[in-house]
Formats: sequence, structure tokens, C-alpha cells
Amino acid sequence: GSERALAIRRSFDLAGIAFLVFLALWAFPSMIYKLDDRKGEQAVIQRFGRFARTEVTAGINLKLPWPLEICTVVSSSEIHRLEVGFVTKSIEHEEFEEQIEHRISITRDQNLIDAEYTVQWQVKDPAKFLFQVANVERTVSQVAQSVMRGIVANKDVDEVLVGDRASMQAEARDELQRILDLYDSGIQVLNVQFQDVHAPKEVVEAFNDVQRAKEDMDTAQNEGRRIYNERIPVAEANKLGIP
Repeated sequence: GSERALAIRRSFDLAGIAFLVFLALWAFPSMIYKLDDRKGEQAVIQRFGRFARTEVTAGINLKLPWPLEICTVVSSSEIHRLEVGFVTKSIEHEEFEEQIEHRISITRDQNLIDAEYTVQWQVKDPAKFLFQVANVERTVSQVAQSVMRGIVANKDVDEVLVGDRASMQAEARDELQRILDLYDSGIQVLNVQFQDVHAPKEVVEAFNDVQRAKEDMDTAQNEGRRIYNERIPVAEANKLGIP
């Protein structure tokens, strides 16, 4: 009986050891994460679903196993590029898709402007970046469009088309940063850069039609004056009996 009890105890011990080995093999991979300082990587650690800390130490790091702690690695040096008014389909073949609905703005003197521009940004606070804004790219796009429309609305069309583009870009960058900071977005705006600014094609065509009509009217008026100047003196001379 004692030998049987000993055998059963050994079986339980082996099962316990096997379970612990299995648990360690299952848990250990989720305890390890690696950060690359060349990419500016930082780890945001959540414990039981709540933000716990941010780790910046490069190399191999340890945390509590999943699901006790969850690690999300964010690059703080990666530069993100947002396109407004167009989407690049192929850089090699220079293929772009227009997004007219995001491009049109109205100037102070009530003219339409078609503006395409890019926004470059990077993460400056990984925790805020992950948890404060639900959809970062959509938020940046919407705020950038609002900022750009506000800037264009405070300028006449000539200022926008042939004015100081660099100051407009700097103004847009600073205002975009101010608003994103109010949102606690954790984003650093690097620059806002115009790709193309012009009057919309439809407006240009309508303007050209008006100019052509004006030119036709001027031509007709000039022709009328020429005929008048040729015929009136002759008629006056005939009336006075002058040959």
C-alpha cells in the first residue's frame, strides 16, 4: 500500500512539474519584448488593461506575462505623412487620385481655392498617442482641413495664389500643433507643405468664358466705333453738299 501511495505521489509530482514547465513555456514568450533605439522605439505597458508605464530602455526587456501585462511598441522617430486633397497611388508612375471634397476653400474676397498639401508628423508621447485619440490619422486630417480653410478664409485670393507660401505653411503647422495639443494627442507636427494651389478647374473655365465674352464685346464695340468714325464724316459732308 505504501509503495502504491508513493507511486501516486510521484505521479502527481511529475504532473505538477510538467504543468509548471508548460506554464513557463507558455508565459515566457509573452514576458519578453525588444526595443530598437535606432527606430526610437518605446514600449507602452498596460496592466489589467490600464496604462502602467512607458519603457525606453533599448534591447531585451521583461514584463509580467499576458494577460497580466500587455506591451505595445511605438516608434517615436518614424515620420508619418498625411496627404490632403489627393492620394498617391504610385510614386514610381506618378499616379495620384484626386479628393476634390477635401481641397476647396473660400478666400476672404469670396473666391474658391483648390489646395493640395501634406502634413508630416511623428509621435512625441506614445501613451497619449495610443489612448487619448481614437483615430489619429482621421483626427489629424480633419483638424488640418479646418485649419487650412481658416487660414485661406483670412486672405484674399491673390495672397493665397502668389503670396508668401512659407509663412502660410508655418501658420498652418503652428495652429495644427496648438489644436492637437489641446486634444492631448501626443503628436508632434513637423511641417505642412503645399503641393499645389490654384483656382478650381471649373472656376478657371468659367473665368475664361467671361474673359472671352468680354473680349468679344470689346471687339464688337471697337468695330462699331471704327464704322462710326468712317461713315459719320461722309454723311455730314454729303448733308452739307461737300463733294
